[in-house]
Amino acid sequence: MKTNIITFIVIAMAVISCNGNQKTKTPPKQDTIDQLTNENQPINTVNTQPTTDSLFLKKYECKIKKEFVENAKTLTEEQLDSIFNETFPRIIDTKITYSPDSTFKIFTFTMEDCGARCNVFYYSWLHFNLKKQEKAQRLETQFKAIDSIYKIEENKFLIVDREVGAQHDVTCLSASLISFAQNNIKIQTVKRKLNKDLSFCDQENETPNEKEPFIKYDSKKKRLIYSFRSYNLKQDGIADTVWQGQMKYLGNNFVLEKETFRIATPGNQ
Repeated sequence: MKTNIITFIVIAMAVISCNGNQKTKTPPKQDTIDQLTNENQPINTVNTQPTTDSLFLKKYECKIKKEFVENAKTLTEEQLDSIFNETFPRIIDTKITYSPDSTFKIFTFTMEDCGARCNVFYYSWLHFNLKKQEKAQRLETQFKAIDSIYKIEENKFLIVDREVGAQHDVTCLSASLISFAQNNIKIQTVKRKLNKDLSFCDQENETPNEKEPFIKYDSKKKRLIYSFRSYNLKQDGIADTVWQGQMKYLGNNFVLEKETFRIATPGNQ
């Protein structure tokens, strides 16, 4: 089953400030947030009541800003925001995505840095073990904006993430498997073929009746399916090659069963 994506605007949902001042009458304890988001240890555990997602969004936003601004600890929240907003990349999107069984969630921040051209990059944090003792870990392998999460089997999930180019005319998709075994978290890319990741980019669709690129999991057939386009320059124009494939989950990873392609030239049905 595909998960739903909950999207928040960080500033609007924030209930604490970067310096830790609480703005609600009965917020979760600040030391709970600090312990769960403390990155001095790889995995942090707190045994307390669940906290709201908006608090974590605000806390992680502060962490990102402090990574860019020198001597951030000596600044007020207003000073930190002013320096960051004038000089450094901006946060253009935030998302919280829950797994279908609500055992983990991923916080993602989309950043944009513009100079001669604009570049997009990401930060992500993983919270897991949500039904017992919540744990948090910053991910070294950054997920992009999460498109969907599918449960493959117990403690193993397929994650599809999406990246939109800075000019918003290119969409990139990639697929990863994440598994949990106590405190051990394993993330591995799905291989379309030997030494080739299931990852592709697709420009704005100019071919009539062609669907957007996708990576999906059919839980009834237990198959991963995908579709994307590549381009070849011809003397009479650009020819789109539409690729479609199917993969089966086998031996802790997906194995390609079949892949087909066809030529779809813009302007022709």
